[in-house]
Amino acid sequence: MVTINDPIYHQAPVGRDFPVHVDLIERVEVIRGPGSSLYGTNAFFGVVNVITRSGERVGGLEVSASAASLSSYGGRIGFGKRWQTGLDLSVSAAAYDSAGERSVYAKAYDSPATNGGMAVDADHERALSAHARLSYGDLTLSGVFGTRDKTIPTAPFETVYNDPRSRTTDTTAYVDAKYQRRFAGDLSVTARLYWDRYAYDGYYALDQTDTGLPGRVAVNRDTGLGHRWGLDVQAMRPFLEHNRVTLGAEVRQDLRIDQRNFYEDPAVLAVAPSPALDDRRRAWVAAAYLQDELRVADWLILNAGVRYDLYDSFGGEMSPRGAVIVRPAAKTFFKALFGHSFRAPSPYELYYQDGLVSQKPNPDLKPEHIQIAELVWEQYVGDHLRSSLAAFSYWADQLIDQQIDPKDGLAQYRNVRRVKSDGAEIELEARSGGGLRGKLSYTYTRTHDRDDDAQISNSPHHLAKLNVIVPLLGDRVFAGAEGWFMSSRQTLQQASTSPAAQVNLTLHAARLVGGLDISAGVYNLFDDRKGDPGGAEHRQDIIAGVGRILRAKATYRW
Repeated sequence: MVTINDPIYHQAPVGRDFPVHVDLIERVEVIRGPGSSLYGTNAFFGVVNVITRSGERVGGLEVSASAASLSSYGGRIGFGKRWQTGLDLSVSAAAYDSAGERSVYAKAYDSPATNGGMAVDADHERALSAHARLSYGDLTLSGVFGTRDKTIPTAPFETVYNDPRSRTTDTTAYVDAKYQRRFAGDLSVTARLYWDRYAYDGYYALDQTDTGLPGRVAVNRDTGLGHRWGLDVQAMRPFLEHNRVTLGAEVRQDLRIDQRNFYEDPAVLAVAPSPALDDRRRAWVAAAYLQDELRVADWLILNAGVRYDLYDSFGGEMSPRGAVIVRPAAKTFFKALFGHSFRAPSPYELYYQDGLVSQKPNPDLKPEHIQIAELVWEQYVGDHLRSSLAAFSYWADQLIDQQIDPKDGLAQYRNVRRVKSDGAEIELEARSGGGLRGKLSYTYTRTHDRDDDAQISNSPHHLAKLNVIVPLLGDRVFAGAEGWFMSSRQTLQQASTSPAAQVNLTLHAARLVGGLDISAGVYNLFDDRKGDPGGAEHRQDIIAGVGRILRAKATYRW
């Protein structure tokens, strides 16, 4: 598995910056709980594993086009095939462009000097992506490229409001070679060698009054560039009749971790230092891990694992995880899960500064830690109904938060927070032989600061979700409905957002004429624009959401 979190900010792309088009996804696996015992840093609450389609699953040529509200258009072309020789090939390229909302209103900027709080034509987004996968025998080669350019309408970091020059570009690319083979004695060996590249380029329109140039606006460039390679080797073999052991090792080297902040405007260069930041580094991490699954009896499974990561910057981290699975009846399962995970501080948190204007580095940051305990009861009724009930507790220590140093008034990332979270979750899933499917879930969570018991911002108490898929015409036409509810959340300024709810409806028709598939959807049916808490970089305490979206898509397969 290739980690997609970037090497500079350690963020995972979750929007149009995700480099794999959704049509290429075969399935998504969610591994709940602390995952550092197998995956290392950033596997705090769980791991999301995205598996792409093979050439055999694509099975020919695909062309698709989509159109949606906000002048949004997308297209993709792909090809996949598996030959009798065993060669399997899948290739794809996609593009997306959206004008975004014509105007975005922000009450915090509602004044004549800032266009009455209206940001006009400042929400544009475009993305390009490409993917290739080739496998033959035990060897699989894959490559991904994705870039996303997004204009920023919310004016973060004190940028000038209603200035479309403020935008960011994120580019991700990687190549990966995987060798997987099963030997005698059921020994399975997997080796993966990869190289990836991440580039960030931010353009921020800033008022230059503080530099002695009142009335002048200049674009500040903030860039990040990361190159890294890695090797992961894993061996899995059963011992005796009921014991399966996995042993692995990983090494990763960051060849480049570059961060820069500078102006290109000659007038600003004459009065302000540039570059304010020019930080170039290299780093490495090595790890070894051991996982063991023991079937004590037909009704009892014990699972344990531990991983040790060694960083050149702050030293070692030990990450254990364990599980006890009891099966008192054929369709009844009880699980007790516990573990420890960590998140290493990112190079941005460690070393970023902007010329001692607002932020300074902290190279002494330590990793964040979390301990998790969870109890789960799963019950299957017949072949069509599944229910689960879970209770969990999280203890997080040394959480990294940005603080203001009273000595100089500069912001700095520090290990300052201790958080406790307790909650419960219930889930019901049902399906019929005729294709009718439904899933209902509800989660209650209370997350608070362990030092003063204060509620954590942007942390709702209640979450509920309902999904229903209804067959309308055999296995060719389906209707889908999704609804979710989220209770109020506290903002950074100690206010609260309003409770929010959303309903999405979709209609999908497969093989209408030859290989033609058509789908249509309406998202946010009731036009609920209740907002989300703003971040520390925003003047807005609450940022309004997007309204109703209509979307249509057609795909033809040969």
